Amino acid sequence: MPIDYSSFDQLKGNLQACLIALLVVWITAGFGEEIIFRGYFMRQFVKFFGDGKVSIFLNIVLFAVFFGYMHSYQGITGQLVSGTIGALLALVFYLRKYDLWFVIAVHGFFDTIALICIYFGLA
Repeated sequence: MPIDYSSFDQLKGNLQACLIALLVVWITAGFGEEIIFRGYFMRQFVKFFGDGKVSIFLNIVLFAVFFGYMHSYQGITGQLVSGTIGALLALVFYLRKYDLWFVIAVHGFFDTIALICIYFGLA
């Protein structure tokens, strides 16, 4: 089952709407989600439960599931893909020693590519 991008249909071929969406996505997803998920929730989890391997694993899985759930408007496939990407971003966050700016950039660029694909009707 493909990811449901129907909520973005108004962006196909609409440059002005796509540019506005790009700005909104960078602010809300690139910065907002990463600051909330990685910068706050995941770091608080580590402060409370420690940074052992089991704690890190549970932290990544827990917030990946929640991250996927937040993307339920994309259908179950979108949730699974978003959850997997969330887990990878969390892993990168830990491997890069809590480098929040790096995951903000990765998330923002990933969403930029997605919006470009939507604009050109490729998604």
